[in-house]
Amino acid sequence: MTIQLSIPSVLDEQKLSRDLALLVQDRVASRIFRKDATLWGETAEKEAAIRLGWTDFAQPAETVVSEAEQFRAELLARGVDRVVLCGMGDQALPPRLSAAGQGLRLKQLIRRTLQP
Repeated sequence: MTIQLSIPSVLDEQKLSRDLALLVQDRVASRIFRKDATLWGETAEKEAAIRLGWTDFAQPAETVVSEAEQFRAELLARGVDRVVLCGMGDQALPPRLSAAGQGLRLKQLIRRTLQP
């Protein structure tokens, strides 16, 4: 099965409805969360099988949030009011979202090169 979705400059609602119906009919969302790597085809199946761990995010996220809140409370009790996080690429997004969700100010230093 091959699924191709695109958003043209003029939205074709009928095509979009047909494509969405196909996604539902083929249970694509359910299959993703069951980690069905066959959705990506035979040549990509092996790689897809190791890339679907993110589908288990809900339960671990609850634990991580609880642990992070506890850690934050411990740091605040010790007088720590700043933390430095280092990461690359998309790793910068979770701290930004967390800070925004807590109403905290986050100063981000961006280095756009891998050269020292």
